[in-house]
Amino acid sequence: MNPPALPVGLNELGSLTTRGLAAFAARAARRAMELYRPSTDDERTAAEYFLNAIDYADSAARGDASELPVALLDQLFSLADQVAATAGYAGFAAAHAARVGARSIAGAADQTAQLELIASTFGATRVLYTASGDALETVINTALRTDFDALIRLDLGPAATPGQGVDPSPNGPLGPLGR
Repeated sequence: MNPPALPVGLNELGSLTTRGLAAFAARAARRAMELYRPSTDDERTAAEYFLNAIDYADSAARGDASELPVALLDQLFSLADQVAATAGYAGFAAAHAARVGARSIAGAADQTAQLELIASTFGATRVLYTASGDALETVINTALRTDFDALIRLDLGPAATPGQGVDPSPNGPLGPLGR
């Protein structure tokens, strides 16, 4: 019997490329959004912003971010920030990952932005744990660990660089979302 998967920590996230972090954040946020059930118009609007943010994070991870309008991402991030609490912060990290990922790939990010990206990616995992509850902790650990290990095996490049693109969708090399 295999021992339970350990949570992915901040130091480990720091070993990923910018595109790898965007992929990891997008997948964690997408899992959290699967658990989110909006019931009011404000919550549905928030969910729509966050799903757009996750799509942009996917684009940043794939390497399409050079085509993403940074001003639009800044606006989306601002909208996501305004409604973050409404949706339990489910997509906030993805909006951040898309924004910082696009800036990094466009050459406009610095070390502070990379630290923000690592922190927001870690935040996406915390949101996922909160949304899923204690009963799914082992499942979430396994899913996130599987994503992280796959990103390391893909060897996208040195940490804190844009790195090679990776498709974070369930059809990409990281596989199905699981939980």
